[in-house]
Amino acid sequence: GRGAAAPNPALALPNFKDAKHFQNNPADAGTYDERPVNGDLFVPDRFATGDDAKRDIRANDVAQGMLGDCYWLSALATMAETNPDVIRNAIKDNGNGTYDVTFYDNNRIPFTITVDNKFPVKRRNGSTPFAAPGDVSKDNKRELWVMIMEKAWAKAKGSFGHSEGGFGAPAMEALSGKPSQWYALNAGNIPGKATGVLDFKVLEDAAKKGYAMTTGSLNKNAAQHNPYYQGPNPLVSSHEYYISAVDPVKKTITIQNPWGWHKHERVMTYAEFKAAFEDVGINPGSKK
Repeated sequence: GRGAAAPNPALALPNFKDAKHFQNNPADAGTYDERPVNGDLFVPDRFATGDDAKRDIRANDVAQGMLGDCYWLSALATMAETNPDVIRNAIKDNGNGTYDVTFYDNNRIPFTITVDNKFPVKRRNGSTPFAAPGDVSKDNKRELWVMIMEKAWAKAKGSFGHSEGGFGAPAMEALSGKPSQWYALNAGNIPGKATGVLDFKVLEDAAKKGYAMTTGSLNKNAAQHNPYYQGPNPLVSSHEYYISAVDPVKKTITIQNPWGWHKHERVMTYAEFKAAFEDVGINPGSKK
């Protein structure tokens, strides 16, 4: 979900049952147990070849579950693809089933959150209700970095429920400690902190530099009458996506959904993109 995230009350350990899904479906919460999920923080993709095989932090590790934190998972996915060291340096494995995760506050001052490796797991089939584990290692260990980052962010916000709803641009700042640029796509709809109205050259330059980029879809009312939200493979309203490629020759933009790599990527012309999305966040990550 997009929109202002709730303020953070006392920083308690997050309880998965306070997510909106379980608030609305309390009986469903009873089908999960919280237990340690053993795995490795980072696992190389088994099926990748060449240089990709060395890359263990990838956007394709990210698959959103029933938690409304699309803005956070899109920020993680684009940062994983463009600036994997931002993710790697953010997490320290304490070797005892706990992890220290470093984020940056609104003044870009680092702070550390400690979480354990306990997650809700469905008794019937072992699935997790929120972000899924990433790749599986050769000795069948699951990749945990996305789940750890999601839990740490929920703890930083005060609860899983309070982590639902937000925007990609500030989420990327919390990850990298560098300021995001936040552009409106149309002059009539500029977010409060917007840098200005986007033009294609800005996107092109950001892609060339390897910057991380997220983009927000239209709200439900605006989407009702928009052709890109109808028919087969429709866009999802009030949702944060991320930009995985910009083609300067064809002037196209490739959009990915944080629901998972199996969801169709979408290649759009710049005109289509402007008609279908509201804003774009751009963050340099660890780059100058």
